[in-house]
Amino acid sequence: MASPTDNKAEPFPALSPIDSVPTNLQSPPPRANTAASETTRDGAPTTSTNSPNGRRRTSSIRQSLLHSNPPLGMWQATGEVASKVPTLGEIRNGSFSPEGWNHEGQLEKRGANPHDIHRKRLARTSSASTRTWGSSNAPPTPATPTIAERHSEDHGEARQYFPRRGSLAVREVVPEEQEKEAATVISSGNRTEALKIDTGNTTPISAVDGSVQNEKTSTPIKPMESLSEHPRGPDETGTYPNGYRFPAKHTWWQSTVIGTKGFGRFVMTPFGFLITLYGLNVVGWGAMIFFLLLNAAPAMCNPSCSDKHTSARQIWIEIDSQVLNALFCVTGLGLIPWRFRDFYYLMKWRLSKDQSAHRRLAGLYRGWYRLPGSQDLPEHVAPPPVYNKKHPQTVDSPPPYSEVELQELETNPAVPLPATSMPEPPLTGVRANPSRGWTLDFIIWMYMWNTILQILLATFMWAYNRFTRPSWVVGLLITLGCLTGIFAGILVFIEGKKVKAAEGIPVHEYDVLESIEQYHERKQKEDEKLQKKESHLAKKESRHARKVERTEKVKGQNWLREPWKKYRQFKPLNLPNRQWPSKTNDKPPRWLATDLRDGNQSLVDPMDGEQKLRFFKMLVELGYKEIEVSFPSASQTDYDFTRHLVDTPGVVPDDVYLQVLSPCREDFIRRTVDSLTGAKKAILHLYLATSECFRRIVFGMSEDESLALAVKCTKYARSITKDDPAQKDTEWLYEFSPETFSDTSPEFAVRICEAVKEAWGPEPEKGDKIIFNLPATVEMSTPNVFADQIEYFCTNMTEREKFCVSVHPHNDRGCAVAAAELAQMAGAERVEGTLFGNGERTGNVDLVTLALNLYTQGVWPEVDFSDINKVIRVCEESTKIPVNERWPYGGQLVVCAFSGSHQDAIKKGFMARDKSKASREDPWQLPYLPLDPQDIGRNYEAIIRVNSQSGKGGVAWVILRGLELDLPRGLQVAFSRIVQKEADAKGRELLPREIQTIFEESYHLKSNPRFTLVDYNITAVRPERQPQSENGAPVQSTASSKRQFAGIVAIDGEQHPIVGQGNGAISSLANALHTLGIDLDVADYHEHAIGGGKEVRAATYIECTATSSHEKVWGVGIHEDVVQASLIALLSAASSFLTSRVSTPVPFRPKHLRNFSEAELEALEKLSTNNGNATPTSVEKQHDFSPSTPSKLGQGSDAKGKVDLDMLEKKAEEAGASTANGHS
Repeated sequence: MASPTDNKAEPFPALSPIDSVPTNLQSPPPRANTAASETTRDGAPTTSTNSPNGRRRTSSIRQSLLHSNPPLGMWQATGEVASKVPTLGEIRNGSFSPEGWNHEGQLEKRGANPHDIHRKRLARTSSASTRTWGSSNAPPTPATPTIAERHSEDHGEARQYFPRRGSLAVREVVPEEQEKEAATVISSGNRTEALKIDTGNTTPISAVDGSVQNEKTSTPIKPMESLSEHPRGPDETGTYPNGYRFPAKHTWWQSTVIGTKGFGRFVMTPFGFLITLYGLNVVGWGAMIFFLLLNAAPAMCNPSCSDKHTSARQIWIEIDSQVLNALFCVTGLGLIPWRFRDFYYLMKWRLSKDQSAHRRLAGLYRGWYRLPGSQDLPEHVAPPPVYNKKHPQTVDSPPPYSEVELQELETNPAVPLPATSMPEPPLTGVRANPSRGWTLDFIIWMYMWNTILQILLATFMWAYNRFTRPSWVVGLLITLGCLTGIFAGILVFIEGKKVKAAEGIPVHEYDVLESIEQYHERKQKEDEKLQKKESHLAKKESRHARKVERTEKVKGQNWLREPWKKYRQFKPLNLPNRQWPSKTNDKPPRWLATDLRDGNQSLVDPMDGEQKLRFFKMLVELGYKEIEVSFPSASQTDYDFTRHLVDTPGVVPDDVYLQVLSPCREDFIRRTVDSLTGAKKAILHLYLATSECFRRIVFGMSEDESLALAVKCTKYARSITKDDPAQKDTEWLYEFSPETFSDTSPEFAVRICEAVKEAWGPEPEKGDKIIFNLPATVEMSTPNVFADQIEYFCTNMTEREKFCVSVHPHNDRGCAVAAAELAQMAGAERVEGTLFGNGERTGNVDLVTLALNLYTQGVWPEVDFSDINKVIRVCEESTKIPVNERWPYGGQLVVCAFSGSHQDAIKKGFMARDKSKASREDPWQLPYLPLDPQDIGRNYEAIIRVNSQSGKGGVAWVILRGLELDLPRGLQVAFSRIVQKEADAKGRELLPREIQTIFEESYHLKSNPRFTLVDYNITAVRPERQPQSENGAPVQSTASSKRQFAGIVAIDGEQHPIVGQGNGAISSLANALHTLGIDLDVADYHEHAIGGGKEVRAATYIECTATSSHEKVWGVGIHEDVVQASLIALLSAASSFLTSRVSTPVPFRPKHLRNFSEAELEALEKLSTNNGNATPTSVEKQHDFSPSTPSKLGQGSDAKGKVDLDMLEKKAEEAGASTANGHS
C-alpha cells in the first residue's frame, strides 16, 4: 500500500463490471497474515486462540467506558442526528431515496465496512458524471460498475483496498452529433448505452502507469496533474476533482414525502425509537407545566389556584416537576461517566498540553469535530477495517491492520486516537477544515454544567417537599439546565452541517445532478452570504484593532495580556521550619573571583594573556585567595595562561588556590588536570546540569543516568589528582556543581551530591573538604526561595563537616546580591562572583557590592577596596565594559547629590561632623551617605554636584569646599538663584570651578568694576565736653565715641572725597556714601575666619537694603584685617546696588553736594600726610596706599601717592554748577 504522504499521482481505478479482474493492477506490498493478528474496534491488537501467545480476545468495563460514545444528552443526540438528517432543502436536492431515510440504512447503502463504503462511493461518483436532469426516473443499470481491484490468489496479487485518487483522464472534445445522441439515449433510459457513448471518449486509466488509451484510435492521452496539484473544492461547473457533484433539487412535495418516510424509518430503529420517546416525554411534560404555570386550566383552581394543600393545579405542577426531574436525571446523571471522561481528557489537553487527549476527544466527536491538519490528509485515508459477527471478513475483504501499522498510522497528529475512530473518507474528495478548539471546550463544559445543575435540581426536588421547596429555585435550575443542553445541541448541529457541506452527501443512481446554471445560482447565494459574514468580521476586527491601539502601552511589541498562559510561576519550597531569617552575616565568606573564567567567557572581545595576567595580579593585591583562572579544555589560550601561572615563579602566592573548570567528560578532565600539574594549591571544578529542563532538552538523560555520570567522573578525577603519586606536590581540592541548581528538584540535588561525596571520599581532618557549588545558573525566583533551597540542602545532606557549601548566583532577576547574602544566612560558606557583576546575560553576583556591604556593617571583608578607582580602571580596560555611573559603591555618581534637599542634608552632616572634630575612625553617621567616600579613595569635593535642580545647600557646599566661605543662609538663597539661572542657560551640570568663578564675579572678590577705595582714615570723634575724673582731670577714653570715616573713593574712575560718622566703621562708611546719594542700610552682617595661625584672614558678608525700598543686595569682603574686610564687603554691596539700577548713569554722578566742615577738611588733609607724621593718639586706624601698593579693591584705580584736595573741591563745584538743586 502506498504511503499516504507520497505526492506522486496514482491512477484512478477503472470502472468495470464486478466480475471483471484487471490484469495490469499493481500489487501493493504484502500485508500481515490475518490469522496471526487482529485488531479491536479501538485499534488495540488482539490475538486469536490459535496464536502462539494463546491469548483470547477480552473486553473490560474500562475499555467500554473509554471508547464508547453515547450521546451526552438529549439535545446533543438531537443535534448529531439533525446534522446527519437531511433538511427539506437537502431532501429537495435529491440526497435520499423516496422510501425515506435512516442512518443505518445509509450505512448499508454505502457499505458494510470502510472498504465497501469507499468502493461504492467511487462507483457512484464515477458513474454520476453521465446523469442529467432527465434521468431521475430512469431504471437502474443492471450491472453496477465498481472499482476493479478483486483479490487474485492465482496471480499472487494483493488487492488495493484503499486506492489513492489518481490522475483524471483528459476527455476528448465530443462532436456535437455524439452529444445529441447521448442525450437521446439518456432520455430513453438506456444507462448502458449512455455509458458506452461516454466511455468512447473517456478511456479508463491504467492502474499501473496512469496512461490513457482511446479505444477507438489507440492514441495515448496525457493524464492531468495529480490531485495534490488540483485546487480544493469544485471547479466552475460545480464538479469536484474526483468527479463528485451535488445532486439537483426535488420538488417540495417529493421532499416532504421523503422526509416523512425518513422520519418513520428513523423511529423504527432502536436508537431512533428511544430518542423519539424521550423527546416526546420531555416536550409533552414540559408543555404541560408551561400551560399549568400560565393557568391555562381554570378548572383546576378549586378552591384556589395557589392553595398547595387542595389545589389540583399545585398537585399536578408537583407531579410534572418530579417527572421532568426524573427525565433530566436520565441524561444529567446517567451520562456522568462519559461526561467526566470527556472532561478528564479536556483538562489533560488544556492544562497539561497533552495532545493525545485532544486526539481522543476528536475521535469521540468525529461526527462534527476535525483536528488541525486533517484537511491535508489524502482522500483515501480511512479507518482501518474492523470485522465482527455483524461484518465478518470475506475473501474480498482487505486484511486488518497489524499493530505496527496501527502505530504508524497513529503517529500522524492529524489522525484521532484510536485510529479506528477517524472519520470516513469524504465523498467530495475534500476534507472539512479543522474545527475551532473552543467548540470542544464549550460542548464539554456545557454538559458538565448540565450535570451540576441537575444534581442541584435533584437535591432540591428530593430533599424538600412541595410545601417548603422554593419554587424560584426549581424554575431557575430547570431553565439553566435546559439552556446548557440546548446550546450544546445547537453548536453540534452547526458544526455537523459544516462538515457535511464540505465532505458531501451520498449520491444514488436515482438522483439527478444539478445543472451548471443551478450550481452557479446556488454558489452566488453562498458567496453573498459569505461576503456579508466576512464584512461583519472585518468591521469587528477593525473595531478591536482600534481598541487595542488605544490601550496598548508598549508600541511595536507583542506584550502578552495574559502572561500566565505562557509563563509558569516558580513553585517555592515548602520549608515551614526555616531558620535562616533569624540569622545575620557577621563574618565574610570564602571568596572566589571568577572574572578570568566566567567573566571572560561572556566578553565580546575576551582578554588576552597580558590582560588576564594584569587582572590576576590585581585580584591578588585585593586579597582574593581563590581565583578561577580558566577553562583549559575550552581553548588553547586558557590552557597556556594556566600553564604560565604555574610555571612562572613568584606570580602565584603560596596561599592562593588556582581553580579551573571542566564538564563531566573524561578527556576534558584529563586536559584540565594537566594544565594545573605542578601548582601548589589547585581546585578542580566539575559541573553537570541537573535540572529537568536541561536533562530533557540538552542532554536527554534521566536522573539515574546523570547521577551515574557524576559519580564516574568524580572517581576518575580523584584517580588522576589525589590518588596519583605524580600529583603529590599539589594540594588538590575538588568542587562539584549541580548546574542549574535553582531549577533542580531539591531531593535530586541532595541525592546526586551524596553520591559524589561518597565517590570523592573527603578527608576534612587533612583539610580536604569537598566543595558543593550550588549555582543559580538562571535566577528563577525571589532570593528567599533560593535561601530555602540552600537551607534544605544543608540540613538534608549527611556528614556536614565534610563539605563546604558554595553559591554562584546570577542576576537574571536583578537579585543576585540579595540571593547571595540570604544564602549565607541559610548556610552557605563560600561565594563565587565577579567584580562589578560581569558575566553571561545579566551577569554574576557583584563581589565589590557584597564586600562593601559587609564593610558598612562593621565586618572586615578580608578584601581591600580602599582604591576603588584603580579597580574600576583595570576592570574597564580589561573587559571594555564601563562601570555604570549608578553602580553600587563603584559608580561615579553614587556619592554625588544633585537634589537640593539631599545636598543641604549632606552639607549639614559634614558641618556637624567638623564641629564635633570627629576623626576618620569615629562612628560614621551622615545623611544619604552609608559609606565614607574617603574609605574607598573618593574625595568630598565630588559628593555634591550642581545642576538646575540643585538647591542652596549644594551651591553653598561647593563654595565652602572650594573657597572656604561659609555662606550665611540669606546669601545661599540669593546665590543659588544666580547659579540655577546659569545652569538653565547652559542646559547642563555646572562644574565646581565654574560655580566658584560665578561667585567671585557676582560679589567682586577679584576686582570691583565700579568702586575703588583709594585711601581712608577712621578716627574717633571726641565730644566737645570731655568727661572728667574725681580729681578734675579729663578722661582719655574713646569707647563711647563715634567713628568718623574720611576717605577717597573712586567710582567709575572718578575720585570722590567722602566723610561720614557713625557708631562704627561700617555705619560711618554707609553715612559717607549717603552724602553721594548712595542710600544703603545694613540689614545683616556675618563674619568668620579663614585658615589659622599667621595666615588667618577675615571673611565678611553684609546684606544691605536700599532706603525706602525692599531691594536687597549682598556684599562679600576678604582681608587680613577684619575692619577693611567689612569696608570691602560694603563697597561690594554698593557696586551691586548701582549695577542693578538701570537708571544710574555711568560714570556715576553724586546726587548731593555738601560743604565739608573744618574738622572734616582736616581729616581729609591727613590723608596726604605720611603715616609717620600723623598723630598716633588721634588716629585709630590709618591706611596709606602708594602707587606701588594699591588697595585690594583699588587694582587699576586712579590712586596717587598724594591727594590734591583743592583740585577735588574745584571738580566738585564744577559738577554742582551743571546740576539743579544738587541732582543730576
